[in-house]
Amino acid sequence: MSKTATHTPGPWKIGIPADRDTQRIVAGISGCTIEVARTGIYGNGSPEADAKLIASAPDLAEALRDLLRRDTANQLTLQDREAKARAALKRAGVE
Repeated sequence: MSKTATHTPGPWKIGIPADRDTQRIVAGISGCTIEVARTGIYGNGSPEADAKLIASAPDLAEALRDLLRRDTANQLTLQDREAKARAALKRAGVE
């Protein structure tokens, strides 16, 4: 049931705003900074809040994988897994 991730690897972070109404989410790939997503183009939410949530996506996915992982090779305690999940939620601004 394990599936290899095909998204741009993290970490993602909020980059320099594209303009006053949009935020860029960027990732560093092979020494280059690339735009992964942009917020504020559509919708009526906060571009900053949207950017925080999008930028934390790789962390959230990793924390969920760790929580659901059943193998013993992972060596993370349940408390470690919960702490990682809480940190990812905090970064996303949805703690």
